[in-house]
Amino acid sequence: MTPAPRRTVLILGGVIGLIMAFWVGVLTDRPVGADAEQNLRMAWNLAHHGVLSTSDAGRPAPDMFREPLTPLITAAIITVSEATSGRASFEVWNSGERIEGLKAQNVLWLILLHAGAWLAARRLGGSVIAGVASLLLVSGFVFAFRSELLDSLGTDLAAAALLTAAATLTLGAWQMRDWRRWLGAGVVFGLAVLVKASLLYVAVGLGGALLLLAAWRNRGWPGDRAGVGVILLLTAMALVITPWTARNHRLFGVPAVTDRGGEVLLLRAYEDQATAAEYAGVWCAYSPARLQKQVCRLTGVGGADLQPGGALGRFSRKPPADYGPIRAVAAANTGPVPGESFYYQAKARYLVLVERHAGEAAPLTAADREAKREAIALIRANPGGHLAMTPAFLWRGLGGLTVVLGLIGLVAFLRKRDDLLVFLLPFVGLGLFMALFSHFIPRYAWPMIPAACVVLPLTAEIVLRRVVRR
Repeated sequence: MTPAPRRTVLILGGVIGLIMAFWVGVLTDRPVGADAEQNLRMAWNLAHHGVLSTSDAGRPAPDMFREPLTPLITAAIITVSEATSGRASFEVWNSGERIEGLKAQNVLWLILLHAGAWLAARRLGGSVIAGVASLLLVSGFVFAFRSELLDSLGTDLAAAALLTAAATLTLGAWQMRDWRRWLGAGVVFGLAVLVKASLLYVAVGLGGALLLLAAWRNRGWPGDRAGVGVILLLTAMALVITPWTARNHRLFGVPAVTDRGGEVLLLRAYEDQATAAEYAGVWCAYSPARLQKQVCRLTGVGGADLQPGGALGRFSRKPPADYGPIRAVAAANTGPVPGESFYYQAKARYLVLVERHAGEAAPLTAADREAKREAIALIRANPGGHLAMTPAFLWRGLGGLTVVLGLIGLVAFLRKRDDLLVFLLPFVGLGLFMALFSHFIPRYAWPMIPAACVVLPLTAEIVLRRVVRR
């Protein structure tokens, strides 16, 4: 082994050892809730009833409400554990040593995330110092959100790790023109889609962007290795996700990854209906928590304006004191009305649709289809509002992280640093997709943070080298 690979192995080995030693100690026996609880329920139902389902019924029916990869891993752990320790109820698995043990699987995602960040930094020409800085920033990111990323069974850490790995493999495939790397990138993108369904559209968009970039740089299109590589990437991704989408088509008549897209798009379509006065204050309402006071002061928005019933009260996510008016509006399907939260109005409308289809074989899938139709109708009726709100949602997604990464990508394109651009494209694509087709809460941007952890030290190093040369 030559000195450079040996050094890489030693650094990664040391980092992995520190991860194992430190992060396992951070895990607690705190029960999981919300999305993480649904993931655990899917895993427990698979281990005990043989079906992937978020239902808590005695005999759960299969559904496609959430992505399957992390529940499959959790179900395998439950099955192996119960083979020696005996079967246990869902409540037992969501408490004490059992839930703490299930959370330990996140350490594997941490290792993958750190390895992907290190390899990306080095492939992009960064020094060992830049690589170590990337690792430290990634660890800082995980530490900042440790309760949601590590001490949980949510999917954001897995999505961040797999997206970073997929972007790094795509970068290597672009640089080396190696068909095996293109296939590897496709496989990892497929796994990422089975954790976060929106990455399916990101991967398809990435393929188109790479073909255009190859043509622009006169690398040939689509007959040379870049064009063939993109086809290999998309084909490998399709092969990975097809068993799951085929299952959903067989059971529910929809070859999709999940059936939550309609609900999310309806949330977005409702918030698109903001008035001009509300739009002026949306930058305050959607500001990151640490910047909100300063932004609100600059825009002349007071704290009372953000409360339910205030001038910007429709952007509030505080539960209403009385759900009666919201339920009545949802049942009448009049769209969002003044004085009530956009979020809770859209949620109430979705619940009305679920109740309407309760007697059908796949009620959630049918409700999601109708929610998507209603959302598209609202967007078509107000396309200007939808486009106008998109920058506001970019701002909501961690203070415009997408824009920052996009600008770095633009500079990389202009300076012909195609390697850096190729690495950034999946992350920027995810941000743009979320800004256009979701309500882009800050958590949706977490899988993009590792890209910043890689490119910021690299950018600083490039600038420093130029200053020293002068």
